[in-house]
Amino acid sequence: MEKIINHQARQHSVKVDAISVNWNHIHLSIRFKMRKDYVRFIRAVTSHIVYALSVHFGQKLIKLF
Repeated sequence: MEKIINHQARQHSVKVDAISVNWNHIHLSIRFKMRKDYVRFIRAVTSHIVYALSVHFGQKLIKLF
């Protein structure tokens, strides 16, 4: 999860200060200059996490978030 978050942060000009990945949720401390950067970052992170979990569990998790 941290790898996905950090990769997407680099792509969307978001600075990640802290990450805490728990078994059922994630805490992030992030900085961004523009709201559109945040929106793009969150959309990309959630879609990549859903894809990674779908591959891991072998089933589609379309409505996870």
